[in-house]
Amino acid sequence: MSYLEHRHIEFENVLSYRTRTDSEKLGALLEFIKGNADALGLEITGNIAFTIQEMYEFTNKCILGLEVLAPVNKAFESGERCVYKPKFRLVNAVSARCGFNFSDLIRTSNSIRNYLSEKHLKAISDIYYIAELSDDCVLADAYDAVVSVDDNLL
Repeated sequence: MSYLEHRHIEFENVLSYRTRTDSEKLGALLEFIKGNADALGLEITGNIAFTIQEMYEFTNKCILGLEVLAPVNKAFESGERCVYKPKFRLVNAVSARCGFNFSDLIRTSNSIRNYLSEKHLKAISDIYYIAELSDDCVLADAYDAVVSVDDNLL
């Protein structure tokens, strides 16, 4: 697996949406968010990011607790389901490309953690997965897994 260092990811006017979904329906959730932002009078202006905050594994499925972040065209008033964040930023980040299915996400997450350990780098953010967008839909062939690291030398 190849890694990119010193990445900078920044979104302005961010829609934050927290939810739970079946790991097999992650792509459909991202499609839904992209396709329905206009119901809030918003337009998604860039790639969508998400982080896995909790995971419940069962015999036949896995439920993920997620925060989904999407840059939108303007500021908006926070509501019960969506919260406005002025900015989202990952600086001095390490990233790796991963496949779109859940096992690829977990494998890449573990690989990034091992890479950070080998390089003596300290993660200072959760791992975020960036889904590239096309005009039609969320591209389901790959995500970028990205984590900010501390650049202080002690």
